[in-house]
Amino acid sequence: MSEYEVDESNLNENSNEFKKADHSEFVFDFPLYSKIKYINDFSGADILKLQNEHIEGFCNICKRTRIFYCISVKSGMQTLMRQHPNGIVYHQEVGGNISFVRYECSADKDHVIDVIMKLDVAYWQKIGQYPTLADISKAELRKYRSVLTSEYQSELNKAIGLASHGANIGAFVYLRRVFEGLIELRAIEQNMAEMKEFKEARIGEKIDLLKEHLPKIMVDNKKIYGMLSAGVHDYTEDKCGGYLK
Repeated sequence: MSEYEVDESNLNENSNEFKKADHSEFVFDFPLYSKIKYINDFSGADILKLQNEHIEGFCNICKRTRIFYCISVKSGMQTLMRQHPNGIVYHQEVGGNISFVRYECSADKDHVIDVIMKLDVAYWQKIGQYPTLADISKAELRKYRSVLTSEYQSELNKAIGLASHGANIGAFVYLRRVFEGLIELRAIEQNMAEMKEFKEARIGEKIDLLKEHLPKIMVDNKKIYGMLSAGVHDYTEDKCGGYLK
């Protein structure tokens, strides 16, 4: 499988986010306009090597993780008819550094993901994708709908949408609100919201008090709240993005 390296200029130099990214991450994790540097002598000229490669990620139609095969890699070069101000009609080739890549779900060939890439001498850049990362992530998170109100489902969707466009600090704000909101909802349901012990407790302590009534992922990862708070107040966009991946 081909490998890529995250562009260092997009990362906080003090973070540990610099890492190799495989083909699956490029499609399913990286937001639009991420620049991915070539490594291992892989270059823009080798775009056709993606043909028949397979990646693994969530299919928003099957609603489960699937294998996807790269079935098509096409150059965006096309000839357009132009008209000069003096009236002369001429043809111009455009889009030679743009490629269109299609991935097909192994379970159903009608389930596809299309990615548009801009190729440069040193990197690839994802400039388009359908279904979007937000579409894929929202489908993957449907399992949490039963524990969230419509208000917090909406805020979770906003976090996903922001993250898919690289607005990672904004995504952290909404994720923290959802995290806090679910705790308050469960406290109200269990008649604990007005208890002095609960009101004076820190977030981690509140989770312990409600551990029988919260999703296991929150109970097992209660330190996530501290990370979300640090993201809102201290982290850069890129450091928040590293955690969101």
